[in-house]
Amino acid sequence: MWFQLDPKDGHSRGKQTYRCRDCHYRIIPDGNRHYFPEATKRQALDMYAEGTGITAAGRVQGVKPATIFSWVKRSSPGPGVDGVDDPAMGGAAT
Repeated sequence: MWFQLDPKDGHSRGKQTYRCRDCHYRIIPDGNRHYFPEATKRQALDMYAEGTGITAAGRVQGVKPATIFSWVKRSSPGPGVDGVDDPAMGGAAT
């Protein structure tokens, strides 16, 4: 394992947890993380792109608004993409 784990660090939802000595990240070996289907993610992002609010898209898709917000942030291009922030391309100077 790539974490240097200290001895046991308590329990979470009935499973033994450990803490990394380096970064203090709390880990549950073989813990299942919840992932949404790609279709749900795509539909929520499409709804948002069409003008539906994050809260409404979350309500329809059954996803928390904070999750949809993180998907939106990850899917949007960063600054400077397509010359938006590039003064030579007519964008705003920084």
